[in-house]
Amino acid sequence: MIFSNNHVIRNSKIDLFVDNNNSDQNDPILESPLIQISPDSPSPFVKFLGVLINPDLSFKYQINHISCNLSKGLYFIRSSKKYLSQFCLQSLYYTLIHSHLTSAPQIWSCTSPSLLKPLITKQKGPYV
Repeated sequence: MIFSNNHVIRNSKIDLFVDNNNSDQNDPILESPLIQISPDSPSPFVKFLGVLINPDLSFKYQINHISCNLSKGLYFIRSSKKYLSQFCLQSLYYTLIHSHLTSAPQIWSCTSPSLLKPLITKQKGPYV
């Protein structure tokens, strides 16, 4: 991975390949090019160890992904609170909400407060 704020480096074309050949092989079919991520690529981020990383390291795609997962989990908890006990709802919270908030926060917590606001709002709930 190459991280740089220099636009010359970020916009230059670098040809990298993964070579799956053994030491005694030279099959071009087993070589695959690595795609360079840029804001105008079809996918403007790469998923590495479960974290969505974009070229400018703002983690906006990661936070958007977490926010969507939190929305789904909150909807499920809200719609099932009439039918489940407090213990079950708490278990659902830790499964559907807390797990997303605690997965790799050291990585995406360095982002701007404006990007983190939806996560904070969803975590606190309607009582704040």
